[in-house]
Amino acid sequence: MGWSRASIGKKYPAALQPVFLPEDIELHKNEDRVQPRRDVIDGASCVVLERPGATKFWLDPARGYAVIRADIFWPATKDRAALPRFTRQHSEFKELKPQLWLPMKIVEDLYTDPGFDSKPDHGKHVVSWTMTISAASFAPLDDDFFRAKISLGRV
Repeated sequence: MGWSRASIGKKYPAALQPVFLPEDIELHKNEDRVQPRRDVIDGASCVVLERPGATKFWLDPARGYAVIRADIFWPATKDRAALPRFTRQHSEFKELKPQLWLPMKIVEDLYTDPGFDSKPDHGKHVVSWTMTISAASFAPLDDDFFRAKISLGRV
Protein backbone atom coordinates (compact mmCIF):
# COMPACT_ATOMS: atom_id res chain seq x y z
CA MET A 1 0.00 0.00 0.00
CA GLY A 2 1.27 3.49 -0.81
CA TRP A 3 1.11 6.51 1.44
CA SER A 4 -2.41 7.28 2.57
CA ARG A 5 -4.17 8.25 5.75
CA ALA A 6 -5.06 4.56 6.23
CA SER A 7 -1.43 3.45 5.89
CA ILE A 8 -0.35 5.98 8.54
CA GLY A 9 -2.91 4.53 10.95
CA LYS A 10 -2.75 5.75 14.52
CA LYS A 11 1.00 6.27 14.44
CA TYR A 12 0.59 10.06 14.55
CA PRO A 13 -2.00 12.36 16.12
CA ALA A 14 -4.36 13.91 13.55
CA ALA A 15 -2.49 17.24 13.54
CA LEU A 16 0.74 15.49 12.50
CA GLN A 17 -0.66 13.17 9.85
CA PRO A 18 0.23 13.94 6.25
CA VAL A 19 -2.42 15.68 4.15
CA PHE A 20 -3.54 13.82 1.01
CA LEU A 21 -5.83 16.06 -1.00
CA PRO A 22 -8.40 13.52 -2.26
CA GLU A 23 -8.71 11.89 1.18
CA ASP A 24 -8.77 15.28 2.91
CA ILE A 25 -11.64 16.46 0.69
CA GLU A 26 -13.63 13.28 1.37
CA LEU A 27 -12.94 13.40 5.11
CA HIS A 28 -13.94 17.06 5.43
CA LYS A 29 -16.51 17.42 2.63
CA ASN A 30 -18.86 19.46 4.81
CA GLU A 31 -16.10 21.81 5.98
CA ASP A 32 -14.18 22.66 2.80
CA ARG A 33 -15.24 25.77 0.89
CA VAL A 34 -14.43 26.95 -2.61
CA GLN A 35 -13.70 30.66 -2.49
CA PRO A 36 -15.89 32.77 -4.79
CA ARG A 37 -12.94 34.37 -6.57
CA ARG A 38 -9.85 32.88 -8.15
CA ASP A 39 -6.27 33.72 -7.21
CA VAL A 40 -3.52 33.99 -9.81
CA ILE A 41 -0.32 32.15 -8.92
CA ASP A 42 2.56 32.04 -11.42
CA GLY A 43 0.12 33.05 -14.16
CA ALA A 44 -2.37 30.27 -13.33
CA SER A 45 -5.96 31.26 -12.49
CA CYS A 46 -6.48 28.98 -9.49
CA VAL A 47 -9.58 27.72 -7.74
CA VAL A 48 -9.02 28.11 -4.00
CA LEU A 49 -10.27 25.31 -1.74
CA GLU A 50 -10.13 26.18 1.93
CA ARG A 51 -10.98 24.66 5.27
CA PRO A 52 -10.46 27.75 7.45
CA GLY A 53 -7.73 27.31 10.03
CA ALA A 54 -6.72 23.91 8.64
CA THR A 55 -5.89 23.75 4.91
CA LYS A 56 -5.84 25.93 1.82
CA PHE A 57 -5.17 24.61 -1.68
CA TRP A 58 -4.75 26.49 -4.96
CA LEU A 59 -5.80 24.24 -7.87
CA ASP A 60 -5.23 24.94 -11.56
CA PRO A 61 -8.21 23.80 -13.71
CA ALA A 62 -6.14 24.24 -16.88
CA ARG A 63 -3.79 21.52 -15.60
CA GLY A 64 -6.37 19.00 -14.43
CA TYR A 65 -6.72 20.73 -11.03
CA ALA A 66 -3.06 20.21 -10.19
CA VAL A 67 -2.10 21.62 -6.78
CA ILE A 68 -0.11 24.82 -7.36
CA ARG A 69 0.21 25.75 -3.69
CA ALA A 70 -0.81 24.21 -0.38
CA ASP A 71 -0.90 25.87 3.05
CA ILE A 72 -1.41 23.58 6.04
CA PHE A 73 -2.00 24.94 9.55
CA TRP A 74 -1.57 23.83 13.13
CA PRO A 75 -5.10 23.82 14.60
CA ALA A 76 -6.24 26.73 16.73
CA THR A 77 -6.52 26.22 20.48
CA LYS A 78 -8.36 28.19 23.15
CA ASP A 79 -5.11 30.15 23.68
CA ARG A 80 -4.15 30.99 20.08
CA ALA A 81 -5.27 31.16 16.47
CA ALA A 82 -4.28 28.56 13.87
CA LEU A 83 -0.61 28.82 12.90
CA PRO A 84 1.21 27.84 9.73
CA ARG A 85 2.54 24.26 9.76
CA PHE A 86 3.97 24.20 6.25
CA THR A 87 3.53 25.71 2.83
CA ARG A 88 4.29 23.94 -0.41
CA GLN A 89 4.69 25.70 -3.77
CA HIS A 90 4.66 23.53 -6.92
CA SER A 91 6.08 24.85 -10.20
CA GLU A 92 7.66 23.94 -13.53
CA PHE A 93 4.78 21.62 -14.43
CA LYS A 94 5.07 19.05 -17.21
CA GLU A 95 2.25 17.07 -18.76
CA LEU A 96 3.75 13.58 -18.44
CA LYS A 97 0.64 11.81 -19.74
CA PRO A 98 -2.56 13.31 -21.12
CA GLN A 99 -4.08 15.39 -18.31
CA LEU A 100 -1.42 14.24 -15.80
CA TRP A 101 0.46 17.37 -14.84
CA LEU A 102 3.25 16.98 -12.29
CA PRO A 103 5.49 19.64 -10.78
CA MET A 104 9.19 19.32 -11.52
CA LYS A 105 9.98 21.67 -8.63
CA ILE A 106 8.52 21.79 -5.12
CA VAL A 107 9.54 24.33 -2.49
CA GLU A 108 8.44 23.56 1.05
CA ASP A 109 8.63 25.88 4.07
CA LEU A 110 8.22 24.43 7.58
CA TYR A 111 7.17 26.33 10.69
CA THR A 112 7.60 25.70 14.41
CA ASP A 113 5.38 23.20 16.19
CA PRO A 114 3.40 25.07 18.86
CA GLY A 115 3.14 21.85 20.87
CA PHE A 116 6.91 21.73 21.41
CA ASP A 117 8.27 25.22 20.87
CA SER A 118 8.12 28.14 23.27
CA LYS A 119 5.32 30.65 22.81
CA PRO A 120 7.50 33.43 21.31
CA ASP A 121 8.58 30.99 18.59
CA HIS A 122 5.04 29.90 17.58
CA GLY A 123 4.51 30.26 13.85
CA LYS A 124 8.13 31.08 13.04
CA HIS A 125 9.73 29.80 9.86
CA VAL A 126 12.20 26.98 10.57
CA VAL A 127 13.52 25.63 7.27
CA SER A 128 12.97 25.62 3.52
CA TRP A 129 13.92 22.98 1.06
CA THR A 130 13.57 22.52 -2.65
CA MET A 131 12.83 19.21 -4.34
CA THR A 132 13.55 18.98 -8.06
CA ILE A 133 12.55 16.14 -10.36
CA SER A 134 15.11 15.77 -13.13
CA ALA A 135 13.35 12.98 -15.02
CA ALA A 136 10.14 10.99 -14.85
CA SER A 137 8.84 8.17 -17.00
CA PHE A 138 6.15 5.57 -17.01
CA ALA A 139 6.79 2.02 -18.07
CA PRO A 140 4.15 -0.67 -18.35
CA LEU A 141 4.29 -3.21 -15.53
CA ASP A 142 3.00 -6.73 -15.90
CA ASP A 143 0.88 -8.35 -13.20
CA ASP A 144 3.87 -10.25 -11.76
CA PHE A 145 5.26 -6.98 -10.45
CA PHE A 146 2.34 -6.79 -8.00
CA ARG A 147 2.47 -10.40 -6.78
CA ALA A 148 4.24 -11.05 -3.49
CA LYS A 149 6.89 -13.73 -3.69
CA ILE A 150 6.88 -15.51 -0.33
CA SER A 151 8.87 -18.66 0.25
CA LEU A 152 7.06 -21.59 1.84
CA GLY A 153 7.47 -21.71 5.59
CA ARG A 154 8.27 -17.99 5.83
CA VAL A 155 6.10 -15.05 6.67
